[in-house]
Amino acid sequence: MECSHRSFSFLLKSTGNPFIFPVIKILRSIYRILEDKWPMKLLLCLMGLVLVVEGLPYFAFPGKMKRWMSTIQEIPDSHLRTMGLLAMGLGVLIAYLFKE
Repeated sequence: MECSHRSFSFLLKSTGNPFIFPVIKILRSIYRILEDKWPMKLLLCLMGLVLVVEGLPYFAFPGKMKRWMSTIQEIPDSHLRTMGLLAMGLGVLIAYLFKE
């Protein structure tokens, strides 16, 4: 999937939401600034995809996410740190293996 400013105008036409227009203008400005800086464009595109993946469970299953958040309170901090470290390590490994 390629991120481009053309997709922003499609978003405006498809939603018809007047509040999204300033956001699209800001995103277009950022895109024009970073047009020649492809590593930064790639990073921002990937950050956008991460936000989509992170937001999906909250959108699709809000009730289950609330129950899961209350369950997470019972997990000891050391276990959460270990899971976070493993997730970061896996992320670095994936990024290393699939780098250009």
